[in-house]
Amino acid sequence: MIGIGLPMTSNLLPITCTKFNNPLRCAPPSTPLRSFIRGSFLFDICSATIYSYIMTRREKLITKAGANPKGLSFSEFQTLLSQCGWMLDHQTGSHQIWYSPGRYRLSVQEGRTGKAKGYQVEQFLARYELEREEAESGKT
Repeated sequence: MIGIGLPMTSNLLPITCTKFNNPLRCAPPSTPLRSFIRGSFLFDICSATIYSYIMTRREKLITKAGANPKGLSFSEFQTLLSQCGWMLDHQTGSHQIWYSPGRYRLSVQEGRTGKAKGYQVEQFLARYELEREEAESGKT
């Protein structure tokens, strides 16, 4: 297999070219296929299909939170919590109480600028990684 910087995951979806009605290439038949394998494409020689990696909303938010915990808006943080399986238990005033799938409790509140508080995002990321590692080790 020839890959250009992409992990092999289940999020790879085949792309079919509608212009030329050919699942193998998105170029005129006279153009060599190799010239169109670049950027975010992956070419599987065995099945002769071009794949594109689709990043989910959760993956994008986790990447954004890891790169800059203080730059995440509060609504994005709430979306990230719910997409990762955390449940909002209750809200008292400005404090929201969230529980992880492993029953870890996290109190979050919106910052003054409408952003999530960086230390709370870091606490979430640390707990998310820990629970993910525990789940993976429990499967094997």
